[in-house]
Amino acid sequence: MKLAALAGVRLWQDGNTEKTFLFDVSLFDQVARIVKPRKRYRPTETQLRALLKNQRRFEAGAQKSNPKRAPTPQADLSIT
Repeated sequence: MKLAALAGVRLWQDGNTEKTFLFDVSLFDQVARIVKPRKRYRPTETQLRALLKNQRRFEAGAQKSNPKRAPTPQADLSIT
């Protein structure tokens, strides 16, 4: 593995499908070239408002007024 071959990087945990390595922050650029980390998606306030506005279309019960859609059968929760 390329990461384990770097001087100053040591294996900390070895799992079935993943590994955890420890390294000094000065090696971050070298490690990042191998691992290729990505930034987490963080929507802006405007994007959040648009997402919340559009979410209402998909909330439970929003499609009940659609006559083309077949009714969903309800589970029988009565105890016999």
